[in-house]
Amino acid sequence: MERLKIVSVESKTEVGRLHAICRGSFKRYYPGFDGWYRAKVLPGIGSSRWVLKAISGDRMAGICIVKDDGAEKKICSLRVDVNHRGRGVGTALIAASIELLDDERPLITVPQEVMPSLSPLLEKFGFEAMAEYRNLYREGASEFFYNGTLASSTGIAETFDVRSSLDLVFR
Repeated sequence: MERLKIVSVESKTEVGRLHAICRGSFKRYYPGFDGWYRAKVLPGIGSSRWVLKAISGDRMAGICIVKDDGAEKKICSLRVDVNHRGRGVGTALIAASIELLDDERPLITVPQEVMPSLSPLLEKFGFEAMAEYRNLYREGASEFFYNGTLASSTGIAETFDVRSSLDLVFR
């Protein structure tokens, strides 16, 4: 295996290019991904948002979007290229996120379809599954919260129905 390198992407142009590459895989689970990325990630680069890119040789092996806005520390999005799975890319991205956030237990949410493959990795880092929310991002689908809950993430009551207001979660 080629040496893996994790880099923080500083250029908004490069962050925009990464959005174009990865958006399809994120939109499948988060229909509001494009609007959130344009409204929150791009303007926050270097101040409250960071994009970490895993590089193996000359290829992008994974991407992770991280948030620290003073009120919340969160791994917002994590994706490992299918050709690089099982090679430590996810482990390296989570470790780099934890270091960047200076928090061993940041919030992360996981769609139900990804739980079987991602939960062992999260448990390896000591992340604790704390809540399951149905219909949060997609009708009929569950989102699992690790190291926090919707109330701790948004400051609103856990019974609030966010289906009509995705911006409350995508902060």
